[in-house]
Amino acid sequence: MRNPFLPKTLLFIALCFSFNLGFAQEKMSFEETLFNVKEIMSTSDEQAATTRRTEKLDAALVGFLETGFMTKFKEIKLEAESLVSTFKAHQDEFSPTDVTKVQKSYTTIANQFNLQLRAIKLDFLNKKKLNLIRKYPDMYSGNLENALRDLKDEYSQTFERDVADVTGSDVYAAGPLVAIFGIIKLAVEFTDYLTRVRYDAKRMKEEHLDMHFIEPFSFRQWDDVPRAEGNLYLEEEEENIDEETHGINPFGEGKKKKKKN
Repeated sequence: MRNPFLPKTLLFIALCFSFNLGFAQEKMSFEETLFNVKEIMSTSDEQAATTRRTEKLDAALVGFLETGFMTKFKEIKLEAESLVSTFKAHQDEFSPTDVTKVQKSYTTIANQFNLQLRAIKLDFLNKKKLNLIRKYPDMYSGNLENALRDLKDEYSQTFERDVADVTGSDVYAAGPLVAIFGIIKLAVEFTDYLTRVRYDAKRMKEEHLDMHFIEPFSFRQWDDVPRAEGNLYLEEEEENIDEETHGINPFGEGKKKKKKN
């Protein structure tokens, strides 16, 4: 005998399944969110690099910004900011105390990496320091390697450890550490570049480096890193619209609009 309740039962099961599937699609896991955020931030960074190549910048500055060392520095920045953005998207799952702990540890490593960035900027600008680097490259690269190892330890033992403790997972820990180990290995190559670099001091001002070097390569502060949800995508779209409307590139210089034929 046919069960009269069977169609309704099947319909109810199907509705429950579709509801759960929809919820699962709406709420991504921490790892899935992190993957998507990295994709967005990396794409944005590639667009900025393309813009930089089309700008009329001093060749020495372009070469400096595109060394393997600085590329790795940017990679570490993107790894850290992606993790913050993802954590913010899931922070409702954690206690306020845990959120504050992660915020403080990120702020610490962000400030330390930014201090190292500013030290490199001053070395690049200081002709006397460049002459010393040319005379004692091994000493400079050794000091740089030691500073980077200290940053690696701080990153892994505070920020990454705190995120792992709070989220209960450290599956995303490998990427940043690989990037940091990579930049340590590039310290000698970067030092060699500094021994060979030549530029026109009249054209290379500190404000110039602040605009093209410090601003795009610095770790953003916690409140400035967007939360990884709809507003992250919206922020990227708004920035693109603003650039098209006002002709402003990510490095703060106006673009020349092409004349229509």
